[in-house]
Amino acid sequence: MPPSTGAAAIGVIGLCNMVGTYIVGHLGAHYSQRRLLALVYLLRTAAIIAYLAVPVTVESTLAFAAAMGLLWLSVAPLVSGLVGRVFGLQHFGTLYGFVFLSHQVGSFLGAIMGGIVYDWTGGYGPAWIVLLPVGFIAFLLQWPMDDRPLAARAPAAALLQTETGGD
Repeated sequence: MPPSTGAAAIGVIGLCNMVGTYIVGHLGAHYSQRRLLALVYLLRTAAIIAYLAVPVTVESTLAFAAAMGLLWLSVAPLVSGLVGRVFGLQHFGTLYGFVFLSHQVGSFLGAIMGGIVYDWTGGYGPAWIVLLPVGFIAFLLQWPMDDRPLAARAPAAALLQTETGGD
């Protein structure tokens, strides 16, 4: 594909990032943030499957860019809401900073690993395939998350410890 397709895809991703983040942020104010986050992970995986299943064309690439743009940064309002709910707001800046940093480290590792796969195999195919179980695992881990505040969990843990005789 011509380089202009890549440039257009980046533009579509950026535009759709704004829309997706805004919409999912509003949804997160009314519905379960943990379940929405799990669904975003599942939808990302479905978008990758769809892109791999169709011929790679300018149109399919731009459609994939739109889907990923809608889903990419839409996790930000959900993750920040969950961090605030679970850990409270006293140390929110530090905790969310750590979450954001870990996402950047993950992005770096994903990019470098994609490059390594390309160097070893001459293509990105195996890297795309690895993304599928990663996406499903993210969905499966996120769906049952306990998103109650830590303070609400402490009495239950203390009660369990008393009943079992643990210290």
